[in-house]
Amino acid sequence: MEPDLFLRARRQARGWSLKDLSERSGVSVSHIGRMERGERHPSLRIAQRIDDALQPRSVLGKTGDESFEGLKLRYNLPARLVEGIRTVATTQKDKPLQVFDNPSDRPYHIRIPFPEFTSLCPKTGQPDFATVTVDYVPDELCVELKALKLYYNSYRNEGHFCEELANLILDDLVEVLQPKWIMVEVHFNIRGGMSPIVKVEWTKERD
Repeated sequence: MEPDLFLRARRQARGWSLKDLSERSGVSVSHIGRMERGERHPSLRIAQRIDDALQPRSVLGKTGDESFEGLKLRYNLPARLVEGIRTVATTQKDKPLQVFDNPSDRPYHIRIPFPEFTSLCPKTGQPDFATVTVDYVPDELCVELKALKLYYNSYRNEGHFCEELANLILDDLVEVLQPKWIMVEVHFNIRGGMSPIVKVEWTKERD
């Protein structure tokens, strides 16, 4: 792997040390150093954080999607990291998700708590607050986290009972991921003295 002289030149052009870039990007000094020496490729998320620190998108007027190709060129990212991220439809047409290829053949769990979920009570119209936790064993695909957050946010102005919500979320994730196993738990904050927890699971049938 060749040293990343472009990254080093951009950092030095700003008069920054490795520590300066680390503090601004939130990426460790050792990680940036290994990138500059050509000892490792960054993940797409790490490359975006470094790029934001060196060249903020707010100044460039770029969106995340528009920056993918530039990131691939600037940081010599393997094509699969960028091209592998794709948008797919869920069972609800207005709520797409993004997925990417599972990077490992080893069985493992991905657990994603989201404590900022909000929706409306379909009976009163008042806001409900909940923690949604997804736990799954991926097969061929993984869900992209920012897209998952936007998916959750799309429920903000919709009225749903908690039992329906858990099953809607499970159905959509099964539709796009087809994981080996998945569990969705929706834990609503206390309202009227009650704090319901709805938990649903799905297991892929073996061939």
